[in-house]
Amino acid sequence: MTTFRAALHVLWRHKNYILIYLIGMSVMMLALGASAGGSDAASSSASSFTPQRASVAVINRDGNTEDGGKGNATSDDATKDSIGIGLRDYMAKNANVVTLSDSPTALEDAVATNQVDLIIIVPRGYTDRFLTQVAAGHTPTGVRTVTSYASGRGSLATMQMNGYFNMLRLALLGDLGGNAATTTANESTAPATSANTATPTNATNATTSAALSGRLPSAIRYTVSRAQARHASSPIAVQSTGRASSNDGATGFGLLIKMGLYPIFTALTICVALLVGVFNRSEVRRRMLASPQRVLDSTVQQFLACLLLGAATWVYFCIAIMAIAIAQPIDVATIGWADVVSALLTLLALIVASSAFGYMVSQFTASMAAANGIGVTLGLVLMFTSGMMFDPTVMPTAMVVVGKLLPGWWYCAAIDNALGIETAAATGADLGAWGANTAILLAYAMAFICVGLAVGRYRRLRPAVGGAKATRLAEVG
Repeated sequence: MTTFRAALHVLWRHKNYILIYLIGMSVMMLALGASAGGSDAASSSASSFTPQRASVAVINRDGNTEDGGKGNATSDDATKDSIGIGLRDYMAKNANVVTLSDSPTALEDAVATNQVDLIIIVPRGYTDRFLTQVAAGHTPTGVRTVTSYASGRGSLATMQMNGYFNMLRLALLGDLGGNAATTTANESTAPATSANTATPTNATNATTSAALSGRLPSAIRYTVSRAQARHASSPIAVQSTGRASSNDGATGFGLLIKMGLYPIFTALTICVALLVGVFNRSEVRRRMLASPQRVLDSTVQQFLACLLLGAATWVYFCIAIMAIAIAQPIDVATIGWADVVSALLTLLALIVASSAFGYMVSQFTASMAAANGIGVTLGLVLMFTSGMMFDPTVMPTAMVVVGKLLPGWWYCAAIDNALGIETAAATGADLGAWGANTAILLAYAMAFICVGLAVGRYRRLRPAVGGAKATRLAEVG
């Protein structure tokens, strides 16, 4: 076991690579995964959903209010027949009503500085025009609105405003406010239209418009009360179930395991390439060929040292992932121990594939600078094309094609199928799909080892390849 001990000695002499690439990168990536998983768990644990309220300013220029049309009157004022007052009370149920001065400077400043999400301007005489159009059977013209450029809340508030006018129109036509007595009195006292200046149709419309005017206060109160009742009786709640909690915990746990892709692949590629590369140096290789030890025995002992490094890496990541999962906390028992073990076995398959890739790189007699460049660069490519950082459904087709040609894609797919998350959320945990993806990952490892062995045999059969260009004679004495 001389070669095995020498390999361990090489690893210990270059322990800085392990500390930087394996431990340092793993701490960074696992901390990133823990923070992302913790924020998802916090958002999913909320018991209710509270939508964001838009900021709305109602500028009432109708002239039917006691404040001179500044838009600051409420339903508690003496005059109740302004549509603008009802609109302000209606919007206050689902939005934050902001008071603005009805001056060009104030309105321009509010728009330029994005103080409000929506400005509604009710023009003068709009109430009378609204009643006339409803009485004639026409769709009432809208009020003036200014929507914020920085948010979509203003557009949603515009939909609520349109709902107010539609509901008010229906309340007027159907007398939903329950003001039949007042309507009858208004109809009997309505001024008659002169026969010389109006046609029978106009007289009918005028009488109906007067009737709608009598219904207006009760219709406004009815519309505002319905908005308040609908807002109070239709909460949006998040129902907490055991399966939902399991999915949330599985997503966070799977993210932690996926975050190990970059540090594991980069660290093992560089460390294994360093370990085996030392034995592939020309002077070391010549001494080993001259020794009585068979080449197969030396190669097996080098493999054992690589396997020991991989086993230590797997134990380290298992302990770190489980510790973070417990600290978050993630109920591993709720996820299912079978699913957890399957995901950790996929992590072991990634370690085998990464070690095999490092062995293949070492057989090309690459320098340490080249091994570092290959490990870091390909690790970044795997991280961004495997589906670990981005949802595969939003990735460009070229990135998906590149990802499927590399082992990182099948690593993330195996974890998804093991835990029933992300790409496998619709089907749930699938043992068959997990086994197929893990087998593909191991097939990559086998291919890397075969290529490395082929290159190593080629170099042994041609000793001149990689040999010293000149022989230095040692001086004695």
